[in-house]
Amino acid sequence: MAHRSNPSPAPPSKRSRRPAAPPSSAWYAARAILDETATHYLIRWEGSDPSTSAPFEPSWEPKRNASAALVRAWRRSGKRGGDDNNAPGEDWKDEGHSTEAGRNLRAGESDGRDNLRRGTTAASFPAKAIVAERGGRYRVAWAPDPRTGEEYPDTWEPKHYVSRDLVDAFRRQKRARTRQKQQQQLKREQKAEEMQPSRTAPNEPKTPYAPLDAGRREIELIPENGPTPDVVVGRSALGNAAASRVNEMPRRARRAKVNATVVLSTDENFSPFWDPTCRPRSGRVIQYGAKKNWSLILRS
Repeated sequence: MAHRSNPSPAPPSKRSRRPAAPPSSAWYAARAILDETATHYLIRWEGSDPSTSAPFEPSWEPKRNASAALVRAWRRSGKRGGDDNNAPGEDWKDEGHSTEAGRNLRAGESDGRDNLRRGTTAASFPAKAIVAERGGRYRVAWAPDPRTGEEYPDTWEPKHYVSRDLVDAFRRQKRARTRQKQQQQLKREQKAEEMQPSRTAPNEPKTPYAPLDAGRREIELIPENGPTPDVVVGRSALGNAAASRVNEMPRRARRAKVNATVVLSTDENFSPFWDPTCRPRSGRVIQYGAKKNWSLILRS
């Protein structure tokens, strides 16, 4: 048997912050569990009050004080409307009534748990929204009391006590916040790129340079005295002189293809206009040697 100090038929409430009643050495027999919250059971007691001869009212007690047999009978009964004879004569130890609130986290579900139906007391604790998540718990924001307008602080509750509607709404808000952060980060990066100075001149074309293939790069060696050698593709036939590379032209739209030929001559007086083997349409000297003993001429 266990003593119950100030048994109350109402569910424990966070609206009251009064200290719990001190435990006593008396024992009472628990008849059955009628309902539960996250931390408490609603207990129906055996016997009657000696002072009034009236049966004890059901009261809320901490879960840790319930015996295993009483809890098993409560679970077998479907946790709603349990039979009074499921576990007769179970002993119950009372450690004082806690004033912590047992709130209904399944407001809006189809199982009808919008209100906390606690025997003759009908208390409504609607959950407004989930504001945070940590481990296996949600931080729940509660709606004000519809009768008094009193506001309640947010509390951390187990995830399995929260309705699916609240969880879906919280996840949608979380995804929306993530997308908003990504868009803000993208705007900051674009603004930083616009603030950086440009590396190219304003009138310089932004098209990439088109590399010339080996078939369009020809270097000819015209010696001072001797026949003209064969064309060497991609390299110079001079062993004692470094060949200059023609700068690659930028790719332009509707640009006519030109087969450019680089003529390398060691004759100081050589001119592509005089040599009948060259027959250039136009030509210009690109680079002279140190003593002007060779010329790099571009003809097209």
